[in-house]
Amino acid sequence: MHPIIMSEVAKHRIADWHRQADRDRTARAARAARRKHTSHLRPGHLATVLARRVRAALSAPSVRPPAQPGQAPKATP
Repeated sequence: MHPIIMSEVAKHRIADWHRQADRDRTARAARAARRKHTSHLRPGHLATVLARRVRAALSAPSVRPPAQPGQAPKATP
């Protein structure tokens, strides 16, 4: 291939890569914008979850007797 043609082809390839990078950047920004609205990390959410887990871990053990062998466990209300 002639050097001048090779130079032009290289310029067009580089321009294509730059356009693709711009499209990728725009797509990533759009995904990030959508994710911000559905985030589970709201203020106080972590504290609420932690409090529930600590309460569950420290709660008294179940007062129900264990199921007998061959007997299905009872549903909890």
